[in-house]
Amino acid sequence: MFFHGRENYRKNSNLVVYTFYKNFIFVFAQFWFALYNAFSGQVLFEPIIFQFFNIVFTGVPVIFYAINDLEFEKKIDGSCKLFDNPWYYRIGMENTHFSKVRFWAWVMYGCAHSAMVYYMNGYITENHVEESGKEFGFWEGGQTIYLACILLANVKLFQMMNNITCYAGWLLFLCTGSYFLMMWLETLYAYFPEVYKFGEVYWCSWAAWLTVLFVVSTLWHVDKICMHWYKICFVPSYRKIWWERGEALTIAEAQMEHTGLVEPVV
Repeated sequence: MFFHGRENYRKNSNLVVYTFYKNFIFVFAQFWFALYNAFSGQVLFEPIIFQFFNIVFTGVPVIFYAINDLEFEKKIDGSCKLFDNPWYYRIGMENTHFSKVRFWAWVMYGCAHSAMVYYMNGYITENHVEESGKEFGFWEGGQTIYLACILLANVKLFQMMNNITCYAGWLLFLCTGSYFLMMWLETLYAYFPEVYKFGEVYWCSWAAWLTVLFVVSTLWHVDKICMHWYKICFVPSYRKIWWERGEALTIAEAQMEHTGLVEPVV
């Protein structure tokens, strides 16, 4: 109860809020697009591959996370760092991981990420023409946004993991890679008219690849910076640890300077 109860509460809470987060990313991307098409019902993504977002591309890794992730590993003799510090059980007693505030924070988090994904991709790839003279069209742009949503959701899950194993890494890689396989197969058959033979532009476009990498890497760093300052402002325990760490580094530098190991700054 003291080990698995606390861990299951943490993992299941993260599973729920993350599921809402990743769905808001790719669903609200279509909402932002609807603002420009007068809510006509025009879809932004290819309809068939759209259905596999939760089934294949992002669904399996979060199940693996909810089953196998451990914040504190149990040793062979049964001891665990969790048992030595009752402070870690506060998340359950105070319901910090599954509160209304945290739920709506993740919902808004997903909405904000979807807006940044949509507008950053749209701004970079809009009216882009390849060197061959072919335009980077509507469906190419939509699938670029869709790919960014997949990568961002999986990168966020990777960031949430406490113990990253080769199985988790391979699972994330295979689920993300399955998108490229499915997309390639769809471009070969006229049964998928939206993306039929558009691979000549989509796969070879430097704008598409650079846009996806730029968006995901930018959001990764912005996310870490915003999360750090959010915890500094609103999480007293994190703020206390941060200031104590800063004071310890200051003392260590002063001692090294006093002993002559570091030249004093003039």
